[in-house]
Amino acid sequence: MASTVILVIGSTTADHATYVAAYGAVTRVLGLAFLPQMAIALTTQSITGNNAGAGLMGRADAALRLSMGTAFLWCLSVTLAGVFASETLGAHFSHDPSVAAAVVKMLRPMTALYAINGPVLVLALHYPALGHPVRTAALTLAKSWLILPTLLVILGRVSGIDYLWFAFPVADAMMFVIALSLFLTTNDAKSSAKKPHDTANSQNGQGTGEGTPAGSGNQRHIGQPCAIARTHCPAIWGARLEYAFCPPRS
Repeated sequence: MASTVILVIGSTTADHATYVAAYGAVTRVLGLAFLPQMAIALTTQSITGNNAGAGLMGRADAALRLSMGTAFLWCLSVTLAGVFASETLGAHFSHDPSVAAAVVKMLRPMTALYAINGPVLVLALHYPALGHPVRTAALTLAKSWLILPTLLVILGRVSGIDYLWFAFPVADAMMFVIALSLFLTTNDAKSSAKKPHDTANSQNGQGTGEGTPAGSGNQRHIGQPCAIARTHCPAIWGARLEYAFCPPRS
């Protein structure tokens, strides 16, 4: 993506050296902003895999909501810094007034909808833990390899260097639409899969007089690890293992 931006800058303005230097400063800022949200997303992936493997989708969904909210708050702070502190950030990277002004011109539109990036990344790394690699590919590759390069080329030819940077918030908005549609589709699929299962359980209970006890499926698969965690592990690690893998005790 950076190479595409540099190529478009070189073909759009004669003062390309100033804008390339300013873009280097912007990538440093956004690279630092990316690290915490990536850490949140990777943590969510581990939590989702552990709880989904144990059949505790309620906990996986709760962790997803918490992680998306945390990532949103972090990225919102990046947006506020880019909008209101871009002049200060530009002055820190260069004493050349033209470079500092170019940093401001880039950073404000590029971070206008940056708050969307964190939740989308968390959702993208949540899906492979559930066995949905195609959705992960759509959320992680579509922007960098398709949407953003196309918008950069189009805006570079149509509007010039001044409006080139609005390709980033437009791409963020498009990714929000894609992520929302995938999220709603996943929830609809979960609801559709759950209804026949609930109907079958109720029919079994009516026909035999004995329904399947809640959590018995999980107990069959993970009863032995739960017993080990509760009996032999130290108090702290035993509690953590029990929370991550074991169904609540009645």
